[in-house]
Amino acid sequence: MIDSSNISIRNERVKHAASAYVQSTAILANRDQEWFSTLWERIRDHYLAMQLESCWYIYVRTPLSELFRPMFQFLDYVVNGVTRLLSGRSLE
Repeated sequence: MIDSSNISIRNERVKHAASAYVQSTAILANRDQEWFSTLWERIRDHYLAMQLESCWYIYVRTPLSELFRPMFQFLDYVVNGVTRLLSGRSLE
């Protein structure tokens, strides 16, 4: 909040009007700064989320997928083979 005593105007009405104008300008500037800060935080958070997701895929999900894919393929082959044997179809 702006202190009206710092404004060097002799007429009290003009001084009061100037003080009100300066205060409203300061409030608007603060709102604009808050808007920019909020926008910047959203952009930063979005970038960090994308980067984290990228790191997850690169260092965790992709290697685990590559590690377990042959095991799942083998299990799929075994389960389908057993199912075919039980139903009377040949293994191919």
